[in-house]
Amino acid sequence: MKRIELALFYMILFLTIFGGFKFQLGTANIEFGVVNPWALAFTLLVAISIKLKGTSAGWEQVDLFLTNLFLKNPRKKAFLLIVVFGLVAMLAHLFKHWIFKTHALDATYVNQSLHFPFDEVLLKCDLCKGGSRFGEHLGATLLLLAPVTQHFQSEEFIIILQNILVFLGIGVVFFFGPLKDNSKILFYGVILFLCHKSLKYFTIWDFKEDHLGFLFCCLVLLALYKKKLALFSVFLLGALASKEIGPFILPFLLFPVWLSDDLSMSRRQKMQFSVVLVGLSLAWAYIGIGLIMPAFSIENGGAGHFKRMGVPGGSLSEILINLVTMPSVWWMILTEKILKWGVLKYLLFLFAPVIFFLKTKWSWFFVSFPMVMINVISSFDTQRSLRGHYEAYILPFLLFGLLLALKDMSWERNRKKLIWALLIALCFSGRWPAHFVWRFFPSKGDIQNIFFFEKIPEKIIFNDKSLCLNASLRVHAQTSHIQSLCKFDFDLVESLDSVEDLRELLRKQSTSRGHDRIRFVLDLRQNQQARFFDQIRTRWVAKEIKSKSGNLVYFQLEKSLEELVRK
Repeated sequence: MKRIELALFYMILFLTIFGGFKFQLGTANIEFGVVNPWALAFTLLVAISIKLKGTSAGWEQVDLFLTNLFLKNPRKKAFLLIVVFGLVAMLAHLFKHWIFKTHALDATYVNQSLHFPFDEVLLKCDLCKGGSRFGEHLGATLLLLAPVTQHFQSEEFIIILQNILVFLGIGVVFFFGPLKDNSKILFYGVILFLCHKSLKYFTIWDFKEDHLGFLFCCLVLLALYKKKLALFSVFLLGALASKEIGPFILPFLLFPVWLSDDLSMSRRQKMQFSVVLVGLSLAWAYIGIGLIMPAFSIENGGAGHFKRMGVPGGSLSEILINLVTMPSVWWMILTEKILKWGVLKYLLFLFAPVIFFLKTKWSWFFVSFPMVMINVISSFDTQRSLRGHYEAYILPFLLFGLLLALKDMSWERNRKKLIWALLIALCFSGRWPAHFVWRFFPSKGDIQNIFFFEKIPEKIIFNDKSLCLNASLRVHAQTSHIQSLCKFDFDLVESLDSVEDLRELLRKQSTSRGHDRIRFVLDLRQNQQARFFDQIRTRWVAKEIKSKSGNLVYFQLEKSLEELVRK
């Protein structure tokens, strides 16, 4: 038993640091990277050993390992851990982008807005509804980054910026928040929080306005804790303006303001913070949801943003009215959306890392309740996958509640509870960032493909905005630095063996908003795109540029595709 426990301990340590690996054996995909099963086996063996023998070699090893970490410069080590974790996550994200694992629906929907924020429309996004990022989501704080991002116009710069923003928020809360003067527990808190599965995926997901919302929520909580009303107001406005859901979540801060003993506020101070909180939330709800979103949305005055909630109603106001006036809606939410295994699993992974501390600081954790419910009742299963950006307005409150719960603890006095909490968190921690570095490691051909996209603007002068660049959404994830883009779906027909097939493909395409389909970028590794290129190459291509890898090709047609297939 002792040897098995020690072997599992070093295996968990290896997977958290080096990430493990994934390989193919015949037709089977073999992965050695998920920490959960090894941590679960280790925790069960430790529990059994303590129950039967009163001691455990695995427990003693964890205790010794952590104690040694805390012996010298724990504050400095905590800082280095955050930096290294952030750098590894950033590298994994870069590699993921370079091997075409990103998608225009995530990357280009935001990045093009940051590259061309003040074009013919505000926050230009050719692939979004209405041609603006505001047609998809209310990310007004993107305008704060726009003066810098429009200068660089680089996908890589945005990935680097994303990780800086996220880990800046984490670092500020850790080093200036409740654990500022408790170095050992601060270091422990960093380790525990980095175990959260959602945080790891959040840092390698494509940049969204949600990442700005995460930073502002961290700053809001710190300003509230420090009782700095002016800073609280500024940061609150940033958190509200980062996402249309902000006004439905942040007012729940009233619970810790009035019910938590951690703030030591006078009644007057509580009233001041409450008035600012409610006043700014209502004001931004009216301005953002009532005025800005309908102005940019082409779908029922912005109702499309809330349809994914899966609650009956054609607009936000109708949804709220139905929730108040129709008890059957609540029954539908309970039976069809909440009482599901997927929801239980989601809640388990979400709260397991902080489950030992929920009771003592419940009012801080409760602020995340509305966003948790939005994810739970959503008709989009991805919102419960813990693999995207949907926990941006949950993680800051889990983090701050955790830090406040740890504030009055010490490693020497509370080590038993702290070790159990860490073991449980590891059981739900998933894959660690280094795993994705090896999994997404780019080949020479991948790097050549990226350089090909970087050179496109040098070889093409987009002086006529009616001529957009046509590509699939997967390819367009690499093209947000180009000013005029059009989606072209090559999989709308079964075959591309004749001109008639091309005509059918064109008929099924969405509108190109008046743009002529002359310029294309294709990924020839995709069967339909390769067949499309073979069909038109010898007939109509006037100019052709291939990447060094031979995987990608840019070409211009003699005339628009519509004109050519009509002949």
